Amino acid sequence: MSDYSIFPEIDDTIKECKKHLVNTGKIGTQIESYFTRFLLVFICSEYEKEIEKVVINRANATGDTCIASYVAKTFRYTKHVKLPDLRGQVLGRFSVELKDNFNTKFGREEEASYENIITNRDSSAHGGILNMTFLELEESIPKAEKIVIAFKEVMSR
Repeated sequence: MSDYSIFPEIDDTIKECKKHLVNTGKIGTQIESYFTRFLLVFICSEYEKEIEKVVINRANATGDTCIASYVAKTFRYTKHVKLPDLRGQVLGRFSVELKDNFNTKFGREEEASYENIITNRDSSAHGGILNMTFLELEESIPKAEKIVIAFKEVMSR
């Protein structure tokens, strides 16, 4: 786990959960599964907030308060964190250039890690099967964050 994350709250929460799992010997138990499910929801929430913030900042940069207000109010009711949504529903609506630039900033491993987090969050939040361990989640986060970083980079210019 990187100590240079753009999400220090995620880092701190994972460290606390891991400390508890190790200190109580609960790795490999149902408690680990509960922590992983909680973390998936928490992480996706943090990603959603960051993506929303970046979009709203981009709208505010236009200097047009009506446009900024419209974008902020519209975006708040639609959560676009899946990669196809980020590409098509967000970046593609701004411009093809932003979408194409975004796609050059990460590789298949980062994409797979990000999608694995999103998919497992969706599945576990709706009563489905969790297909990720705490360790797998911990290892996926630095790779997945590269997707959010790439999004911030292309939207912040």
